Amino acid sequence: MESHNGANGHGTPAGQQATDMLLASVDCLREARQRVIKLRLEGFTLEEIAGMNGWSYDKTCAIFSRGLRDLKQ
Repeated sequence: MESHNGANGHGTPAGQQATDMLLASVDCLREARQRVIKLRLEGFTLEEIAGMNGWSYDKTCAIFSRGLRDLKQ
């Protein structure tokens, strides 16, 4: 996955495998949580994500936090 600033985080096969596993896990989340986590992984700030979705910053933070919590489980 490439960030909106042009950098990527998987220069090695192990890094690519970890990225693939993370994205597969993200795909199991609820839609809003998927959207926020994927945009954050692309390098967008929570403020930018809130604006893109027409949400408040607080709502975006809550969705992001719930998404991270779900990924840890």
